[in-house]
Amino acid sequence: MPAILKNFEEVITSNQLASIECRIKHKEGYYIPVVAKASLVNRDRKPKIVGILRDITEKKFIERKLIEAEINFQFLFENAPLGYQSLDYRGNVLAVNKAWLEFFGYSKNEVIGKWFGDFIDPEYLKVLHTKFPQFKEDGEVKGLEYKIIKKDGTRAMISFNGKISYDENMNFKQTHGIFQDITERKKTEQTLKESEKKYRDLFENSPSSIILVDLDGKIVDCNSASEFLTGYNKADLLNHNISNLELFFEDSLDLIKKNFKLLIDGEEANQLEVKSKTKNGK
Repeated sequence: MPAILKNFEEVITSNQLASIECRIKHKEGYYIPVVAKASLVNRDRKPKIVGILRDITEKKFIERKLIEAEINFQFLFENAPLGYQSLDYRGNVLAVNKAWLEFFGYSKNEVIGKWFGDFIDPEYLKVLHTKFPQFKEDGEVKGLEYKIIKKDGTRAMISFNGKISYDENMNFKQTHGIFQDITERKKTEQTLKESEKKYRDLFENSPSSIILVDLDGKIVDCNSASEFLTGYNKADLLNHNISNLELFFEDSLDLIKKNFKLLIDGEEANQLEVKSKTKNGK
């Protein structure tokens, strides 16, 4: 009530429309939020105050929900397990979360306002210069890989996913992105590549003939020694069933098939001595 009376005093003093938010008590005892507006008018040559009350219960409910949503967002933002960052149009850092700071090893004051390129390994800056403009144009990016530099100087590989947010006029507002540490995955992939290369070198340079077949007996790979031994080119052998190429005499082929069945059934196969043929039948 004191607020409304003060509002009336302002109307009388300034002769202008005044407006405040307050609560009024309903007859049944509960309170209703309202906007109280008052203006000074002359009626019958006497100044009078006209007051209007508008129920803003729904407005206050929406405001409260928005505040709750903002609190929940901030909680999720700060406690998300993945690093989050937001950049402006030039790539300067607007916001980062706790996981980002812990991963990079910086305090928030050391990061906000800095160009994101300052945290990227120099050999990957070309990726940033190429992909960031494309990110802004496309509105999103997925699986973009960078090598970053932590505060202690160590490097790490990250995979970045992001989206652009826009203002009410659809102009660029800021980026929103999360990243995942993929350093160990990249090391595993590199180890696998090196292992595959080592296997391929051993396979190709083995003096013994090696022929790989699938469960249907179709040849899926063979080495150079197989070409020399059989007289077939690799292209002639691949994707053909080993039974149809007449590489073995009938009795030897039967033994191979029996041994092959043992392997399929999960049993131990026998070492065989068989007779093979070359392409010209020898």
